[in-house]
Amino acid sequence: MSETIEIPNKSHFNLNEVSSITGIKPYVLRFWETEFQTLLSPIQNESGQKMYSGKDIEAFLYIKKLLFDEKIPIAEAKLRLKEGTIKEEIIPLPKVSRAELSEKEISNIQLAKYEARKLLQATEALRSKYNF
Repeated sequence: MSETIEIPNKSHFNLNEVSSITGIKPYVLRFWETEFQTLLSPIQNESGQKMYSGKDIEAFLYIKKLLFDEKIPIAEAKLRLKEGTIKEEIIPLPKVSRAELSEKEISNIQLAKYEARKLLQATEALRSKYNF
């Protein structure tokens, strides 16, 4: 997967859009979603349709790289992801300056950062409690 894939600058994508961007069939994306649950975090819109973020698309592209390009088995891909190697290899999202964002978008980002910190703290507390 040597070509660079441009991820459109929008907040969420439906399954067909993700399929079009990644070149991966929808049924494969759904299967990977079940196999790599910890890496992917789609949300449901008001009508119950799953929507994927740019990070989810990056994750799908990374999984594609591992399975199709490097030809490693799913179990090994899961192990690599568990070890955290994805951080160095994932394709970065386009940089957006603060001036390009609306006040609502800035507020949403700040809220997301706050919620992510809370989730990280809760995860660390559970790790400590259960020694893993």
